[in-house]
Amino acid sequence: MKKLFKSKNLILLIIVVISIITITFSSVSLARYVNKKQDVNVVKPTDYVLTIDKNQNETYKLYEDSIISFNISNFDSIKTSKIDLNLSYKIYDTSDSSIILQSEFTLPANNASTKEVLLDGLTLTLDKTYRVDIIMTNPYSMVYSFYYHIIDSLLPSYYNLVDNGSWLQLDIYIGNDYNKEYIIIDISDKLAPNNTNIHMTTWLTGFSYELTVTNNTHYTLEFFELDAYNYTNLINKDSNENAAVLLDFGFELHGGIRILSSWSACKGYPSVRVSFGESAM
Repeated sequence: MKKLFKSKNLILLIIVVISIITITFSSVSLARYVNKKQDVNVVKPTDYVLTIDKNQNETYKLYEDSIISFNISNFDSIKTSKIDLNLSYKIYDTSDSSIILQSEFTLPANNASTKEVLLDGLTLTLDKTYRVDIIMTNPYSMVYSFYYHIIDSLLPSYYNLVDNGSWLQLDIYIGNDYNKEYIIIDISDKLAPNNTNIHMTTWLTGFSYELTVTNNTHYTLEFFELDAYNYTNLINKDSNENAAVLLDFGFELHGGIRILSSWSACKGYPSVRVSFGESAM
């Protein structure tokens, strides 16, 4: 009787061990499968860039006899896309939701390409609003929308400045009454231009620039307010003493440093020297 009991326990133990081995093997295989699927299908945020020179859900005023235009890029001021972007655009008449124009195109990777859309064949109706949907299908699905409201072409040129708390939006409307090819934009040393805006890609804080304009056109410029953030300004003195920051953690540690710069008051990239150790200064 005791031998039979021991035999049953031994068989039960063997079954338990086999079950544990089977579950472990299945879990490892599933994990490998999931990792493999992730490596194949997951798109990293650093792999793609989509830049549009219009703000999401913003309404832009457009003169009656002007042209709907916008720019779509697969790059910004920092990086370019590593993969092709499959895109299309659709333009709706919001009064009846009808599509009045649509098109598909691809922005190739790695060549910093831009699609400039000029819709000069459209007849725009006064006081109507049109919606533009930019649709991306690769690397993922996304819809980006903005609006155009058609105004009287006889209105004079004017501008509107909106303070959004941490950034300013300057809307400039060029009517038929403006007889110059450009306007001068003076940028305060307390503002940083939005370099992702196609009109402002090379603009820097504290400088003046000529914005090329045409009649019956609406331009939107964005500026970040430096005082709205907790910034430290590094300014070299006239005595050739270089500005510096010393970080003292109070104990020894191992690691590295990463420096990111989105704008600078000087033209080009500033030179930075990094020193480590007790005698860093």
